[in-house]
Amino acid sequence: EEITEGTDRAHEEEGTASNTIARSQNQIDRGPNEEPTTGTKQTVTWKQFDNRLTDHGELENIFRVFTSGDVCNELYRRRSKDAQAPRTEIATDGSCLENGGENAVAGAGGYVAENSNLNFGIRLPNHLMQSNQTGELVAVSEAAAKVPRENQMDVISDSEHVIAEATTYRVSHEDTGYIGKANKETIQLMVENLRRRDQKTRFRWVKGHKGHHKNEKADQLAG
Repeated sequence: EEITEGTDRAHEEEGTASNTIARSQNQIDRGPNEEPTTGTKQTVTWKQFDNRLTDHGELENIFRVFTSGDVCNELYRRRSKDAQAPRTEIATDGSCLENGGENAVAGAGGYVAENSNLNFGIRLPNHLMQSNQTGELVAVSEAAAKVPRENQMDVISDSEHVIAEATTYRVSHEDTGYIGKANKETIQLMVENLRRRDQKTRFRWVKGHKGHHKNEKADQLAG
């Protein structure tokens, strides 16, 4: 399904895995001090996070019997999406010094705009795997927790792995319980934070270290 920015019509249907937006190149990657270039068009693919709870196993898999602990009789209810809800675009990135080494130190960063209170840069706690990939996962998880839940969220990331974990592979991993999956707790927390959001979340991949303004800022915050 295609949406062209700058027109009066923008129809998005819930459950669509990806949307394609045609917009001018200067609107996509232009920094605050760069002049627009006319006549250049680029097709941008967005991949949408599907917050539905799914199970492709047997019917019995949806039932769980607990013999201890607190009782909760609440049912899972999907929230209605508002196409007119405010939209926040945030770039996320991970970094790691001495990636793969014994003394590796990883970080995560997110950037919305200059002086925005939604910007963040954090060091990963020691109990997490210290790697660039973990930093990328934590960055998206933190963004999902920080951006107001009532806003639609557009995530710009240079990590194809993270986008795939949130979209392409989510259902199959949940069906198999993330068995044998590295970083499974971090991935599960990311998915949980995304699923808590009231409005839609979309992902767009950009090539890292190629001058994309927000991506470069997120990289700096990740350290």
